Amino acid sequence: MKEKTKLFLGTATLAASLIALLCSCGGNSNSVSDAVTLNIVDSTEEVSSLDSYIEDMTAIRLDSKAQIVMSPNKLLIHGDELILLYAGKVSVYGNDGQFIRNIGRIGNGPGEYLHLQDCCISLDSKELLCLNHMNEVLRYSLSDGSYVGKTPTGIAGITASAIFPDADGGFYLFFANPSEADLANFEKEFLCLRRLSADGREIEAMLPRDDFNINMGFASPSVQLADNGYVLSYRPGSGLAYEFSNGSETPFADISLGTKGIPTREAVKDGGNPWNMIGDIFMADYYKCPSSVCRTAGTYYCSAFGKDSSVWNFVLGSSSLRGIRWTSIGDGAQPMHAIAADKNYLYFCYAETGAESQDEVSDPLQKAIISRLGLVLGENDNPAIIKVKFKKL
Repeated sequence: MKEKTKLFLGTATLAASLIALLCSCGGNSNSVSDAVTLNIVDSTEEVSSLDSYIEDMTAIRLDSKAQIVMSPNKLLIHGDELILLYAGKVSVYGNDGQFIRNIGRIGNGPGEYLHLQDCCISLDSKELLCLNHMNEVLRYSLSDGSYVGKTPTGIAGITASAIFPDADGGFYLFFANPSEADLANFEKEFLCLRRLSADGREIEAMLPRDDFNINMGFASPSVQLADNGYVLSYRPGSGLAYEFSNGSETPFADISLGTKGIPTREAVKDGGNPWNMIGDIFMADYYKCPSSVCRTAGTYYCSAFGKDSSVWNFVLGSSSLRGIRWTSIGDGAQPMHAIAADKNYLYFCYAETGAESQDEVSDPLQKAIISRLGLVLGENDNPAIIKVKFKKL
């Protein structure tokens, strides 16, 4: 895979490490050139209505036995269950919206956590792997939610923001940027992706950072696909997204924002702390932070931020690589974007309360939800999960 260097760690000799490095890169048939190019801006038409593009839409109303106070930023689909990560904790619902259980709880005891950064399903589909803010992986049984154990990684000073499953109970951790002191330093290489064994031992590191990665808790860099695959999209502008499937990582798509994308290293152009630039970046009139990148059998999907912190949704046909885009500003709730995908449907989280008429909302998808489903959420209702299947584009 181009754009990534692999550093093998451990007690092996230098010669053996070099042989392993050459074999791992040379034997990978899924090169960067194999990744589809998605020109999400230049190849899409802005639309104000989705009526003629939606083939099917259904709503899963999440009951309020466990109150969801913040919109979920991660959804995992496991058989007939929906696993939701929100406000740093995890709850499980049936595909009919009925509450099943919480996974772990807030605290400092065994199986407890103060905050969860991300979660994924193990490749054997037996465990939920939950990443906490200490780069520890808490493991829970998917059959009953019981606590299995904790895997420390020993990685300190930086906090991972995403976890992906690997073979034999191992996992990958994604680190957006180095320590606070090195955020704008690109002379010293920082590898964003670490592969670890089931016991937390680092095996290799890859994916050199080439820009300041704007990591946001409300927009996970990881999205689940059908068959428990995952996509990592982390760049502030154009570039590759990667797929994790069956214990390997490969290029998923080369996402292009065209001439309307954020300039390279825009956040560090003044040489200071890049977080001081974030407010200006999200108000600026260019596209940035392609996220929620995923696909169904007939479409590719991507979201990105636009002017004044608006969120743009892009849907392109998998054959034509052309499609539509629409903006979601958010009226009384967080702007909508897809948070998961299966073979046919994109999954959105809808949290707008009290809206009964299309005239009360500005988001084309919200208008379709009201007109097609007649869905009205009350102030004490949990969000609803909206499944959307798009027509062939």
